[in-house]
Amino acid sequence: MNSKGFFLSFMAFLLISSVLTLQATTNQAELRQERREVGESVFDEVNNAFENIYGQMLLSKEGDAGKVQARFLPFDNYSVGE
Repeated sequence: MNSKGFFLSFMAFLLISSVLTLQATTNQAELRQERREVGESVFDEVNNAFENIYGQMLLSKEGDAGKVQARFLPFDNYSVGE
């Protein structure tokens, strides 16, 4: 009888420890997934910011916007032949 009680206690211990291990593994996987999603969203935000800067500052503009852009680059005041 004593060996049956030990066996059942050992089986209960194995069951509880396996359930706790499975829960810890699941929590770690969820945490890794959340970190990956946060990293991707931060990368997307930075990428969008650089695209906005490129679209607003570096692309050629027409009309008054082109004059404002050319004002900061006064290269037409200089010539190579002079």
